[in-house]
Amino acid sequence: MKLTLDWLLTQSTLQGLKLLTCHSLTSTQICGVNIMDNPDTVQWIKPGELILTTGYIFVGHTDLQKQIPADLKKAGCAALCIKSKRFFDEIPPEILESAEQAQLPIIELPYQYSLSDISEEISRQLYHLQFEEIASEQSLFNELFNGYFQKKPLNELLEIVARYLGCPVFILDKQQQNIWSSQSEFAVLPDETPSAVLPFSNPRYSLCIYDKTNRELPVSTLTHVVKILDFSRVNIGMRSSGRQNYYDSFFQFVMNEENFSESTAIQISEYYGFPYPCSAICVLLSAANKHTLHTQEVSAECQRILHNLSITLNSYFLAWNQNLICLCFFDGKSKSASYNAKYFVASAQKELFFPVLFGISRPIPRKLPDAFQEASFMLSLSRIFPDQTVFFFQDYLIFHQITALSEDEKNEFYTMTVKPLVDFDRENHTSLTETLQKYFECHLNSSLAASRLYIHRNTFLNRMEKIQSLIDFHPDDPHNLFSIYYGLCIYLSLS
Repeated sequence: MKLTLDWLLTQSTLQGLKLLTCHSLTSTQICGVNIMDNPDTVQWIKPGELILTTGYIFVGHTDLQKQIPADLKKAGCAALCIKSKRFFDEIPPEILESAEQAQLPIIELPYQYSLSDISEEISRQLYHLQFEEIASEQSLFNELFNGYFQKKPLNELLEIVARYLGCPVFILDKQQQNIWSSQSEFAVLPDETPSAVLPFSNPRYSLCIYDKTNRELPVSTLTHVVKILDFSRVNIGMRSSGRQNYYDSFFQFVMNEENFSESTAIQISEYYGFPYPCSAICVLLSAANKHTLHTQEVSAECQRILHNLSITLNSYFLAWNQNLICLCFFDGKSKSASYNAKYFVASAQKELFFPVLFGISRPIPRKLPDAFQEASFMLSLSRIFPDQTVFFFQDYLIFHQITALSEDEKNEFYTMTVKPLVDFDRENHTSLTETLQKYFECHLNSSLAASRLYIHRNTFLNRMEKIQSLIDFHPDDPHNLFSIYYGLCIYLSLS
């Protein structure tokens, strides 16, 4: 609903207002209210404003009485309201003639009303209408997004839009073929021209609106509607026909953030109840040693552990799908996300009776999809370290850094460090590279490394001598030690 001159004259609480000119323009929209106390005010008038005046500026100025109505019309003024019985017993005919010629409505205001009475009445109604519009828009967005999460067909989502607009809506392709449409009493002939066409991210498709009223459509609202519909259209193929998981859209968001608009990301966060934008530390749990992870059972255990650790509900978000459990920790008032993540993992290691791997993002909260990707990468390291179950980002930082190298850089570092060792193993069917890896894993303890390899200590020392003859390896030099380990990590990441 729009605020018009007709509402002001016939429906407002103000009585006795008289329209003196342009009686056919009562449908003129009022967008605001302003007061004119001098002729210079015209330059600050905004289109659609209702102008109030006592008429003092017109007293004794016939030229202004003729000029100002034309200037106000040019500025887009909705109407000029002049208070009677203050400076004029009657509105001067020069003003009325000029206004009629310029097609500017003139309204006579009764003496008993102050200008503030008029201004307050209009401002109150404008605020009320704006509030209703915002509430209606938000209701539309909520209904559309809830429809998406309930996996409703696109036709039903279009029906929601059609009811909101009160006219037919279609999604057409470039050949104007009907791909999806609202199914209701709203009908349209095939040869009609749409009143508005809004493109999707794929320019092959467009949202077409058929409105016969020639009204101004809510472009800003429709822009957001298109984003939600586009989101639904793109993700139709991603939806499983089997059991529906409440957290599917959350995982789609953190795995494919680039496919989501900011408005959609905001709505996802609001739907699941975590802040946006937010920074988090992500802890991912997956099955270890090819076991099946019963995610609902494990997630229930995780919630029990979180409760026992007195980690409040607003400090974390927990979601799961068929293969993963995702815990996002946010900074709270009393405890940091890093603190909560660390102590949850320590407790879960002891209390979970399931073979589980833990991947934990860096100890400084990051943007949620980035934290998820880091935790996912940590989980992937289980193929390199099958005996490990917990992978903190800060402990395996070197492997994450290696992913930033180009293939040429990786090959260069690998060639300069451990490649001769790997080549020797390949040609002679030995296991010197494994021996070196175990040496590092055992903190350069020869006896422990020999024990882990199930060989005699002297055999291990002989292997180490052979390693030092093949590559430039000096365990007593920390710089050389790091270089060799860096090359070994590149080899492990490539294998």
